[in-house]
Amino acid sequence: MSKYPGVERLPSGRIKYRGTTFAGFNKPKRAPKGSKKKFVVLAKQGDKVRKIGYGHRDYKDFTQH
Repeated sequence: MSKYPGVERLPSGRIKYRGTTFAGFNKPKRAPKGSKKKFVVLAKQGDKVRKIGYGHRDYKDFTQH
């Protein structure tokens, strides 16, 4: 039984939250295609857990030449 509702720790050590698998709390990953945001993170602060999307999907990284 998890201390946080909707959060399940898998045997591999990953975290499943509302059907989405994350490497851990506060570790960003790419958002699925079709999402308006580019990245998502499962944020945890104290007893609060929330999935946060950030980054504009259409913006590119121009550091590569």
